[in-house]
Amino acid sequence: MIPERLLNAVLHLFALQAASLRGGARAAARGRVLAYLHDHVRLADAATYIGLFDDLAELHQDRPAEELLAQATRLGDQLQTLLHGVERQAALMRFLVLAGPRLSTCPTASGNCTGVWTST
Repeated sequence: MIPERLLNAVLHLFALQAASLRGGARAAARGRVLAYLHDHVRLADAATYIGLFDDLAELHQDRPAEELLAQATRLGDQLQTLLHGVERQAALMRFLVLAGPRLSTCPTASGNCTGVWTST
């Protein structure tokens, strides 16, 4: 099981990422966090944690991008003290996968399908 302090920090990072999103993008980010809680943390009832994510995203909603980045940097520094070696690298990679764009396929003018990065 993931330690409570680590889970809260990760949720805060996700919320900082989602704070600048609006509408469908915010809903998609929330869905990714919910999937993370169910699939990777293995929480059967994620209501408390998704509520924490929602509250943190709303708290940071109108802050400038520079302030969000500074807050994420401070949280990242704190996470370094909680994680060591391979755990730190694995956590960073997982966060980047969840926060990043998705690869989808679509037909090109030639009729072939190629990978295209999308923001959904």
